[in-house]
Amino acid sequence: MTTINFEERLKEHADGFARVVPFEETDQLLLMDFTENNTELTDEILQSTVLFTKYVNQKLSEAGAKYGIGGYGEHRTIYSRSRTFDAQ
Repeated sequence: MTTINFEERLKEHADGFARVVPFEETDQLLLMDFTENNTELTDEILQSTVLFTKYVNQKLSEAGAKYGIGGYGEHRTIYSRSRTFDAQ
């Protein structure tokens, strides 16, 4: 049996992908940290969609970024606000 890795599978099917957002390669990106290491993310911010949205928009604005991206496989503290993301 041949094993194909994730990156190879993505490349194999790339022609079937569609844009989710109007991203251009020249767009400024901001690496955002939603882990417990980010001391700016207080419980108050994490428990309020309005405050969290303001936080994200402020960070994007300060960086002059169009999109924020996160690290792959990181444990994002933001998920702790909902039991939906609890491990099974």
